[in-house]
Amino acid sequence: MLLMPAHGQSTFGSVLGTVKDASGSVVQKATVKLINIDENTSRTLTTNDNGDYEAVNTKPGRYRVEISATGFQTFTTSEILLAARQTIRVDAALRSGQVTEQVSITTTAGAITTETQTISSSFESQKIINLPANYRGAGGSTSPYALIAALPGVQSE
Repeated sequence: MLLMPAHGQSTFGSVLGTVKDASGSVVQKATVKLINIDENTSRTLTTNDNGDYEAVNTKPGRYRVEISATGFQTFTTSEILLAARQTIRVDAALRSGQVTEQVSITTTAGAITTETQTISSSFESQKIINLPANYRGAGGSTSPYALIAALPGVQSE
């Protein structure tokens, strides 16, 4: 009998990036605050010697990223939407300035990620429930896979 390890699929995502100054030099020990807008919770990270940070096992949702370091203006993003199993890169270029000054960046995460070779898509459960099809009535099946059988060119075996 051959036993294979079972790997579960995570519903978490990751937010990562590199923090640099205006000249392109990395900023070490910058404070990165990842704020979940929906839950009003936050997570604080510190950049490493290469100016990199990574927030793994992050719940899907809407986030704002605030990055600060001594002698630099605070860098803030607007709403970033993180989906399950998605990796989003948020790089920051900090400008020298007074602590009272703040730089706000308005952007949305791109559909193409350069961190992995994975092409994926995700659907919220509410979108599946709201599909204009009654897949619950046919033959007592409650599986949305019953919808596939109704597509043109699909043959059941």
